[in-house]
Amino acid sequence: VERIKGLVDTFYASIYSSVDSLRIVFMGAMIIRYIPYILIAMLVLALLVFCMCKIKKRAYGDRYFNAFKIVSSFSIISASLSSILAFVLCFIISIEQALSIGMWAYLAIMGLRTITLVAIEEILYKKNPARDGQVYQSTTQSTSNEYSELAPLNLQNVDTGTKVIKNEKVNDDDDEKMEFM
Repeated sequence: VERIKGLVDTFYASIYSSVDSLRIVFMGAMIIRYIPYILIAMLVLALLVFCMCKIKKRAYGDRYFNAFKIVSSFSIISASLSSILAFVLCFIISIEQALSIGMWAYLAIMGLRTITLVAIEEILYKKNPARDGQVYQSTTQSTSNEYSELAPLNLQNVDTGTKVIKNEKVNDDDDEKMEFM
């Protein structure tokens, strides 16, 4: 009788272990199925940031690529929070449902973070309208990890174009040219 119970246990263990590889393939297919939704959501959220910046004349997302980089930077925290949610839900509901809820939570967290960014930028702009669109440079040189004081960068007297440089030490007739942007 003990030998039969051992064989039955081995039989069930071999059945479930053979299904594990199939389950991994199934989970990978489910994740790949959500990738177009994630990309479309990121493109739409970047378009939202871009349009808000164009309408309100803000500098942080004035180009679509900059807005897309901002939205993409929200992926790490959104993925972390949604994966924790999906992991916890795996113990409560089926794995497929937990993964689906986790993916939709990822998109919701990214959307919420994007809307929060736009709202916070508007609040900060209303407090200090001069902060938008400024380019900053460091006015103090520091070798430590302390923060340096920031001041607006003046680019009015920067030369652009092509300059001819004469080398007086060499007696050749070739002039060197340097491009300034």
